[in-house]
Amino acid sequence: MGCLLILVGLICFLYFDPKLFLYKLLFGVFLEIGFALVIAVSVGVLLEKTARDEYTEFAQEKSKEMSRNVFGYLYGVHLPKNSFEVLEKYVFDVPVIKTRQILNYTLPDIHEDDQIWIEMQGEYEYTVKNISDKTVPYDVKFYVSEPTEPVSEQGRNLGLQSLSIDRKNIPTEDFDDLDEAGEDEIGIKRYKKPIQLLSQQEVEVRVVFTQLKRVMDNDLYQTSCVTENLTLKLRFDPEHYNVFLEPVHPQGKWDTEQKATHGDKCTTVTINAPLMPQNGAFMWWQPKVEDVQAENFEVDNKPVQEEAKLK
Repeated sequence: MGCLLILVGLICFLYFDPKLFLYKLLFGVFLEIGFALVIAVSVGVLLEKTARDEYTEFAQEKSKEMSRNVFGYLYGVHLPKNSFEVLEKYVFDVPVIKTRQILNYTLPDIHEDDQIWIEMQGEYEYTVKNISDKTVPYDVKFYVSEPTEPVSEQGRNLGLQSLSIDRKNIPTEDFDDLDEAGEDEIGIKRYKKPIQLLSQQEVEVRVVFTQLKRVMDNDLYQTSCVTENLTLKLRFDPEHYNVFLEPVHPQGKWDTEQKATHGDKCTTVTINAPLMPQNGAFMWWQPKVEDVQAENFEVDNKPVQEEAKLK
């Protein structure tokens, strides 16, 4: 409306004689009123946006405060603000969960008394689900342990062996790109494959890899997001290894545990309760030996100090 009045004022300026009283009246009135309306509308829009932004910020802050108060109302506890922010960042604000997760590891037999290294096979199978109402990005990522000292890899087939996402195999020629996408650390080789998940979409992921470990060593698996359950299968010969498995979980114990036997060389453990980010499983193993004292094994997983004969 203001712009229209300004336009009328400009038309009066072009078509009327400046000496006429009508020119002064129309030009002055329309132009001044037009500018006044434009300024008024601009200020109104600006104030409305500012007020709207302030209200949105206020509403978000109140929403967070109410969420924190819910814990106090339901459970009689009042979480500190920073504790709630951690939950919000890593649990409430994460739109993707794992609905199923199975880990398979295999410790190969030991064939030499002075053997130091073994090639440990691993396989991850899990299903991720987008629980939000919009499409979100998700990184399929995992890592493989690497020795922290020079070791000959001649004749060894280490690292990523296969990867399938949504039942589609990723070509092996793409593995180097996946490695470059992940940031490696000392002792850790990382892989990453970005994908898009539609709202409520579920995608199956399967990773097969081989990593070099010592005959006495350990491995830690931690989930990256909320996971509804966990099954861990560790295959080994009980004649060759002592094995220890520990849940990294608040409940502190496995829901089920089936230990390996000479017939069934597989220990299977499960957590049926949900896992939070960084929960998972810790594995530790050592070769069975005769006439060797415990102090012959160093805590930092270096080889035995004295020669020992394997059973």
